[in-house]
Amino acid sequence: MVQYTADNRELVLERIQHEAFKAQQNFGKFSARSESVSAFEKLSILGQEFGEVCQAVYEQDGGVSPDGSLYRRPHKNDLKLELSQVAGICLNWLEALEEW
Repeated sequence: MVQYTADNRELVLERIQHEAFKAQQNFGKFSARSESVSAFEKLSILGQEFGEVCQAVYEQDGGVSPDGSLYRRPHKNDLKLELSQVAGICLNWLEALEEW
């Protein structure tokens, strides 16, 4: 069983903040942080990222690709990255709502 510590929480929150910042830098006025992006568009952004989490889980569990071959088993860091990106989108969206 994983021991949860303040250090773990700090590391996870730093990772989320990094992904939120990166998304904002990469997508600028098209990020979930932007007031010019509608809630439906933000939901689409979040949905796309959630789809990548689903793909990482599927691949991690040895799913079958469309051509019938088995997906590689990615490292758990792939899933951590995708989850951090989802959380980063949520963080940007929440920050935008605070300013609304």
